[in-house]
Amino acid sequence: VVIVSGRTPDNLPSVLPDGYAAGHAMASVLLDSGHTRIGFIGDILRVVGDPRQSVTIARRLTGIRDAFAERNLTAHVVEVEGWTTAIGFAQTHQLLDAHPDLTAFIAATDGVAFGVYQALAERGLRVPDDISVVSFDDEELASLVRPGLTTARLPYEQMARHGVEMLLGERELSHEMLPMPVIHRGSVRAIQPS
Repeated sequence: VVIVSGRTPDNLPSVLPDGYAAGHAMASVLLDSGHTRIGFIGDILRVVGDPRQSVTIARRLTGIRDAFAERNLTAHVVEVEGWTTAIGFAQTHQLLDAHPDLTAFIAATDGVAFGVYQALAERGLRVPDDISVVSFDDEELASLVRPGLTTARLPYEQMARHGVEMLLGERELSHEMLPMPVIHRGSVRAIQPS
């Protein structure tokens, strides 16, 4: 048995996306573009150490935090009850009410990011002219929203291939982490540091 995109308590071989590297990379996309006032929507404390919730989301969060810490910065973080479009919509309003000077958002998933887009449009704010947005997963809609969403792609096909190769004995039974490539689209703009 090989688990793809998950882990089991009995430590069966597995193939996972590298959530830590993806979190660090997506935060760095914004930081390298000059953003320092960034909101993050999607922190769920119960995912830490609970594989039934998510094995990789906690790693994403750690990668994001570490990228900020390396630059002596912190994000404005809001904890959520789930990663839905409705939650992304509501929490975008909450963060902007509390921090109207934000220049960017990191969404924990593309579904959350779609809610961010809707809330920004309702406020008359444009992506990326007024606020940049990045996310994770590369769902189909990420390429269809306008502007296209910059996101880290979940490597489903590669994870499945590695899992099958382990089962067939073509690859060593182990725990593998595969990269989540950054898909650059039009949702980020560079700004001059203030």
